[in-house]
Amino acid sequence: MIGRDIGEDTHHDRLHEFREQQDQPRRLRDLHNAQPERHHADEAESKLHHTAYRVDDLAGELARLKEAGVLNDAAFAASRGKRLTREGKSRRYALAHLVAKGVAAAAAQAALADDPARELAAAAAFLRRKRAGPFGAAPELKVLAAMARLGFSQDVARRALRLERDEAEALIKTLHE
Repeated sequence: MIGRDIGEDTHHDRLHEFREQQDQPRRLRDLHNAQPERHHADEAESKLHHTAYRVDDLAGELARLKEAGVLNDAAFAASRGKRLTREGKSRRYALAHLVAKGVAAAAAQAALADDPARELAAAAAFLRRKRAGPFGAAPELKVLAAMARLGFSQDVARRALRLERDEAEALIKTLHE
C-alpha cells in the first residue's frame, strides 16, 4: 500500500464503524416502515442480521421491537392470514405459508379460524381472479385442479363453481369486513 501509513488504516476503520453506528436508527426505521403489517420475529431477526448489526446489538434490538409492539407473531399471523384469504387462498394454503414463515403451527391455527363460509368466499375470490366459474368460462377440470393445488377441498371447489355471480360477489365482500 503505497502512500498509506498504518495509522490511516485504523482511522479508516474507526470512521467506517462510526458511520455504521449512525445508520442504525435509520435501519430500524426502514425495518418498521418496510411493511405496514406486523413483523414476525424470525423475519425481523433475519432482516436485522443482514443489515450489518453486531450480534450483541441484535438481541437487544429485537427485545426493544417486541416491547414496542412491532414484532408480534399473533398479529402477523392474523394479518397475513386475512390477506391470503382475500387473495383467494385456502385455509390450508395460508397455514402452510405461515408455518413456512416460521410462525408456530398452534399460533397459525389460532389466527385462522376454521370457517366454511370464509373458505367458500376465498374460493369465490380465487374464481373471480381467474375469471372462472360464475365470473367467466374456463374448463371446469382445469379450474378444479388449480383449486386443489391451492388447498381447497373438492366439495368447496364444486360449490364455488355452482354459485351465481351475485352470490359469489356477496361472499367476496364479506372477506373485506
